Amino acid sequence: MPASQWSDDIRAGLRDILLSRIGQAQRDPALALLAIMLRRSAIDWIFGGTKGSSSFDHKFAVGAVNLACIEVRVCLEDSRAAEAREQRAQEILPFVYDILEVAIMGLGNDGSQWVNIPSDVLVKTHDMLVATFGTALETLYEWRVCFLHRPFFFSFVIR
Repeated sequence: MPASQWSDDIRAGLRDILLSRIGQAQRDPALALLAIMLRRSAIDWIFGGTKGSSSFDHKFAVGAVNLACIEVRVCLEDSRAAEAREQRAQEILPFVYDILEVAIMGLGNDGSQWVNIPSDVLVKTHDMLVATFGTALETLYEWRVCFLHRPFFFSFVIR
């Protein structure tokens, strides 16, 4: 089976899984696989082709980014017990951050398929990203205040 065929099959399967109503048990492994595939293939892989081709699909790309944004906000704003929240965050946040990072790199690239998405959809995606990073900054501020008088090492990794 050629590499493009299995890659297309993975995209189709992930699209079916992530754009349907599923539980956390199915969604988390799908998000992990999506993050891995985006790292391997770059953001244009998620579109499945170029605009005008029968395989071009911006709904999956936008839906995946929106889902990643929602997962970040749920993990950071979760009101469950701290231990349960931290466990969930450790499992899924690295993957959704990877998805968001690759998406943002694609948005900043003029040659990316993002330029083929309708402007109203891009505005909604932008608003979702802004809200997500607002939540992340609020969380970092809360941690800073919480650990202000305690020795605590805090670092960020920027690729």
